Amino acid sequence: MGNIHRSRDKHTSILSLFLQSGRFLWCIPLASFLTLFSACEKENGTLIDQNFATPYLSPVTLSEGTLDISKDTTGSVQQLDSIRYKITILFRGTVIGVGGDVPSQGMVQVFKPDTVSPFLQNSFGLSPASGDTFSFASPLSFTIRNTDVGTMHLVFSVTSMSGLVSNVVQQSLSINRAVNHIPTIGTISLPDTIVLPPNDSVLIKITAAISDADGLGDIQKVFFYSLNSSDSTQKIIMYDDGGLNSTPPSGDDVAGDGTYTVTVKLVDSPFVRSVGTFHFEFHAIDKENASATPVIRSITIR
Repeated sequence: MGNIHRSRDKHTSILSLFLQSGRFLWCIPLASFLTLFSACEKENGTLIDQNFATPYLSPVTLSEGTLDISKDTTGSVQQLDSIRYKITILFRGTVIGVGGDVPSQGMVQVFKPDTVSPFLQNSFGLSPASGDTFSFASPLSFTIRNTDVGTMHLVFSVTSMSGLVSNVVQQSLSINRAVNHIPTIGTISLPDTIVLPPNDSVLIKITAAISDADGLGDIQKVFFYSLNSSDSTQKIIMYDDGGLNSTPPSGDDVAGDGTYTVTVKLVDSPFVRSVGTFHFEFHAIDKENASATPVIRSITIR
């Protein structure tokens, strides 16, 4: 065994450990020696790192991965009226508890296509399977509109008795619609002729009435191209936002009424004066990416 020596002066008191091994002598200051032990435990004295005690959630399976609300044959779709559908699917999976911390409750969040906030959040129970393993199998029902087509995301997690949350597992549910009506472009309002004063500017408000037999909520985007532009592929987006959600403000009067609006500014300067007749091609696209028949309108600038 090695010998323990103490040395003391007015500033320090160091206890060193000397371990004799062959011709080598290993000296560890007391502070470092204690650090080796204190690094292994929490402030509350436990030796368990709780990062290793979270439940483990295995991949979750869904009874259906794709549903067609127009011609469903799985029994998972119930049509409530002309635009609303009730979806019911079954999900199942397993979760493993770690360190005796029993998984107690599961949670599933459902996100509609292209959204960042869940429109539904449900809890589900767990049943003991074997050892530290628990299983779950539960139905999930929610109501959507015929415009809610695309890929929905289902996010699962499990919480243990101590409040620790498992890893997150995500699954996808594709909602399709076999019968789709394309949008229709109605009345387009813009001036026939504009007089552009020298060294001045003019604001022009352009509106387009859009309809869709599947509902206004099925409209994904309305825009037009300037066919006379040096870049005839540049889209000028129109908005049905009541003038609140676009920058700069669109000039739209009423949000959600099917009238899409944009306000453009024509500027004259000593260097650029665009006069003549200009042509614009208007488009409307729905959530199934079906496009309305384009409409061309013209304006003369003097």
